[in-house]
Amino acid sequence: MTTSPQKLHLFRVRPLRAPKTPSPPPPSPPISALIRSSATQNLRLCRATHARIVTSGLSSDRFLTNNLLTSYSKCGSLSDSVRVFFDRSRKTDVVAWNSLLAAYASHGHAKEGLCLFRLMLRSSVPLHRLTFPPLLKLCSSSDPDGCATASEAIHCCSIKSGLESDGLISSALVGMYCKLGSIRSARLMFDGMSKRDLVLWNLMIRGYRKLGFAGEAFCLFSELHRSELRPDAVSVRCIVGGGFENSNIDQVRVYGIKAGLFSIDSDSGTALGCFSEIMKSSTVSGDMSVMMALKAATRTGDFSVGARIHCVLMKNGLFLVVPLANSLINIYAKLGRFDYAWRVFNMMEDLDLVTWNTMITNSVRCGLNVESISLLLDMLWCGFRPDQFTLASVLRACSSVDESSSLCRQIHVFALKTGESTDVFVITALIGAYAHYKRMGDAELLYHRMGGFDLGACHAMIAGYMACGDQNKALNLISNKNIPRKSERQPLKPVVVQKPSKRGSKYKHFR
Repeated sequence: MTTSPQKLHLFRVRPLRAPKTPSPPPPSPPISALIRSSATQNLRLCRATHARIVTSGLSSDRFLTNNLLTSYSKCGSLSDSVRVFFDRSRKTDVVAWNSLLAAYASHGHAKEGLCLFRLMLRSSVPLHRLTFPPLLKLCSSSDPDGCATASEAIHCCSIKSGLESDGLISSALVGMYCKLGSIRSARLMFDGMSKRDLVLWNLMIRGYRKLGFAGEAFCLFSELHRSELRPDAVSVRCIVGGGFENSNIDQVRVYGIKAGLFSIDSDSGTALGCFSEIMKSSTVSGDMSVMMALKAATRTGDFSVGARIHCVLMKNGLFLVVPLANSLINIYAKLGRFDYAWRVFNMMEDLDLVTWNTMITNSVRCGLNVESISLLLDMLWCGFRPDQFTLASVLRACSSVDESSSLCRQIHVFALKTGESTDVFVITALIGAYAHYKRMGDAELLYHRMGGFDLGACHAMIAGYMACGDQNKALNLISNKNIPRKSERQPLKPVVVQKPSKRGSKYKHFR
């Protein structure tokens, strides 16, 4: 039996091939390594990248060498930056000069930086707008005697080069003159500028404050307020933190609190300090300033701060103002002292719908569900008509009380009579309450009557199905069989907030 020559190749022993080793990743470009070394301040990586640039023959690349100079400066090696600069001194451009000037300024070497600027003036390199800010920073770190002379010389250079009108240079010059105490020169520069931003205004106000010119600082603040710009928190702090005391400063404090400029968490202490100074003086502050101080006290989380504001309100006869009392109730409840909120509520003579809603909402938040239901009954007895927020809060309380199923039905009937049954908050709360009592038929009826998709109502339905042990319907709802897609969802009807009725209306109970 002979084997065909065409089949012999199947039985030949083929030499084994060595497995392919993965090729090393290509090295990152030098610019990426320089950026990484600057961000991490890795001097070793910067020097390794420098060596790679030299061995690759890229030393003549201006872009790379300028970035190398900056990277050495950020890594803390000023000597390497100087060496890179002077190694290519014949091919330097204005970017390299500016980079080395910025390096001298960041390291505080004023004498060497000013000498470098003299060399730059002798060379044929034109001045740039980014040349002057590091120069003025060098002047501030030099000796006081030569600082003024150097600043005036740099100012003259900016005029000769036609860059004096540049906003960056003008702002730096104004700040430099303010640091030197030459407020008149700074004001001349300020008045001669055609475009003045908020940073420049704050520089001048801070300069007046540091030199003790309270009247001029307040006049400049008033001009800023009358201009197209709006004072910010820095502007207010420049006046308030100056250490002067007069009626004008009190007006600035009131403006800062009313405008909400201390609404940031870090400024809560400043807002409370301003409020304390206002109350010590004879300035009459409005309700808004007190409410902003109460909000700041809530952010601090300190109960003693809220109690002090409470005492100040009682001393100044502002405790009976209903909005302020409502804010006090809210702050005590959020700080976990609902007993004090009850005291404020019981001492109030005039109540409005916001007062009742604040008490009911915070009662539910604190877990006092039975008390919130009692508050609703008292509210009806006093003649107030609940709105959608009241009903939604009480329905959440009903979801946590086992004996309140009949009350839930009464609230549903009341919502149907008053037209609140179309509100999204009320429908979602009703679905959650019915799901809690395992009355999923009523919950499904409400859910399918909704005009559009609501995620909160969907979550309440899923939780109700799971509580009743009906996992199939829950999975059916989760798998989007009954949930329309985003493109098919209809927008919900807008919530119409009805005005509360006057005291003495006939809403005594749910009928």
